[in-house]
Amino acid sequence: MYGTKKAEIRKNDRGYKAGDTLLLREWDAEEEEYIGRIVRRVITHVLADEQFLQPGKVMLSMALIYHNGNAR
Repeated sequence: MYGTKKAEIRKNDRGYKAGDTLLLREWDAEEEEYIGRIVRRVITHVLADEQFLQPGKVMLSMALIYHNGNAR
């Protein structure tokens, strides 16, 4: 079901901030290629608190903008 994932913990290697847009593409590790589904989300909040997260990690709160729903 699309739109149920509201947050994700990631390495903060891009300096994420609220308002940034993420384009998430489905990856097939065996074939080493992108396949089918695409989801676009906007970051609504960034938590960067080492009391709760490992150093260098952030929790991104996100809202759904778009999904194509296609699968291979």
